Amino acid sequence: MSSKNRIALTFVLFGMTSLAACAPSGPVAISKPAVVVSEACASAFDTASEAINYLYTHHPFYGPEYDMLYSDGEVTSEEQATLDAMQLDEIAQYEAAVDPTYDACHGVEEFYLAAYQHRDDADWSLKESEHLQIEDQKKWFLSSYCRGKEARPACSDFVADDWE
Repeated sequence: MSSKNRIALTFVLFGMTSLAACAPSGPVAISKPAVVVSEACASAFDTASEAINYLYTHHPFYGPEYDMLYSDGEVTSEEQATLDAMQLDEIAQYEAAVDPTYDACHGVEEFYLAAYQHRDDADWSLKESEHLQIEDQKKWFLSSYCRGKEARPACSDFVADDWE
């Protein structure tokens, strides 16, 4: 081998070993960035949780007014109308309490994480149970809260088929 070829081969081998030293030693794990709940999202969930708790302790649908309608074991048509009105009012107040969270959170992961962080201070239906896995609760939560609200920031990346 000529000295010219030997020098060229040395440069090639040196270059290959230099590149090999820079290459990762195994598969490279690419992880998603950790989800962080923004201050705005956390604050919206604080307020919503307080409003939900107030609703559950003060709304007639959860109080003695409701119980009185069933006290004799039968519900008249007038009582049914009262129950229907109570329920519609309760739903409207609940939706009003939750509504700001849809604009304060950005994406389903932040939205879910904020609700999960508040699972002990309000009924977001995210209590751990031996009968329901947390991943199933997440699917239920996102499907229930985001379906039809994809135009809102909290649910902008919600795809129903992903959560079935």
